[in-house]
Amino acid sequence: MTPLESHSSSATWVNDSLSVHDGSNAASENAVELSALTEPAKILPPLKRTSFLRGVSVNPLIRISALGGQYFTTSVNSTGGNVDVSIIPAIGLSPTLSLTPILIGSYHETQSPYNFQGQNVLVQRQVDHLEVLYLTWAVSPQWKLKPRIGFKQELVKQDIDDSLSSGLFNYNRLFTGASVERDFNHSSLEIAYEFSRNTYPNYQALTSDPRLAATGITSEAGTNVLNFNAHDISLDYEYSLPDSTWHFGSIFHWIRQKFTDQNIVQDLGAIEDQGRIDDVFILSTQQIFTFRKWGRYWNPSLAETVQYYISNQNAFDANQLFFTPSYYNFVDIQLNPSVTTPLIPGRLEVTWLAGLGFRQYTHRFAQDTSGAYTSDLIHSWNRSIGGIIKYRITKSLYAILVRNIVTYSSNTQFEQNYPYNYTVFDILGGLTWEYGY
Repeated sequence: MTPLESHSSSATWVNDSLSVHDGSNAASENAVELSALTEPAKILPPLKRTSFLRGVSVNPLIRISALGGQYFTTSVNSTGGNVDVSIIPAIGLSPTLSLTPILIGSYHETQSPYNFQGQNVLVQRQVDHLEVLYLTWAVSPQWKLKPRIGFKQELVKQDIDDSLSSGLFNYNRLFTGASVERDFNHSSLEIAYEFSRNTYPNYQALTSDPRLAATGITSEAGTNVLNFNAHDISLDYEYSLPDSTWHFGSIFHWIRQKFTDQNIVQDLGAIEDQGRIDDVFILSTQQIFTFRKWGRYWNPSLAETVQYYISNQNAFDANQLFFTPSYYNFVDIQLNPSVTTPLIPGRLEVTWLAGLGFRQYTHRFAQDTSGAYTSDLIHSWNRSIGGIIKYRITKSLYAILVRNIVTYSSNTQFEQNYPYNYTVFDILGGLTWEYGY
């Protein structure tokens, strides 16, 4: 969620399903998010269009979810509620041209992990909204051209923030891009480019968070040190068997982030007049199966993500005069299996989910409880397990019960600035209303 690193893989609930929240930087997180959410061919069901003008048709998808309950962390036990809304009306302008506005918003007041500088901090509240205008032009039966433009804003409140509006990690993201897709018989290949401008209006190095200043990124390195521009090139491949019993999807992202006001930290805290540049390489794959066993259908799936993050930014700990080159470089691997099956077909559905992740820093050393550096490089594990019970009340209204537990562990024990070893547990229940799905 910050521009600094991604994929801490905390598990959070979105609407009525568990998604592994990558905790990623604004660019890489939204790149993956848009790959899943702004592709009309992949999110729209068979057309049930409603015409309101001659030659124009609408296929709306709407989901509103309200969940409340109790959550527990290592030191906190409290209650809260989450509300998620998505509105996706696909508008057919002609047989070869469609326009899809996408409106997504959420308000979460259950405490959850939030990634900052590759480590998790616990936030109290989070609000975000995303608006995208997506155009699909079928140039031929096999080729599609799909430009888009959009905006996202996220507000985050930590313990040290007075309110949501003053949160240090609040950011705005303006983006535009386009993709070209080639359809085959049972597969598709798509290449895309996206440019984004990411700004943190409340974060200046003069009033910086100690978690950032402790690495040497002070006012001497710049003022608006978190602002950056990103270039994202992606390649997406999808394949399904003719009988739809197996689907494979993969997407590769190369994201280059150029920080507009952050110079490089050198040994002894010296600042080099050179801008910070990060390169993020992400490969995500997913396999979805459908089969019938023991009198019911089963839908197991497995998602894998491998990320390699490299940066030319270093770090200098002035308290211990310790210099770390390539401070932000790491390799991260995530595995997320799930199984969905109806207990009562058409009425009651259950989903079991799990997650396992490992991150290895290539240059960052672990610290003991006193803060002294050891000879071991930092590594960390995240594990999650959860379940969703979804009961259909009416045609479009569902009752939802969600349980989830996530643990984090690391070989570093110094937690003055970041929590490294803790557990988050929550149980939430509520209602979800859907239209068009």
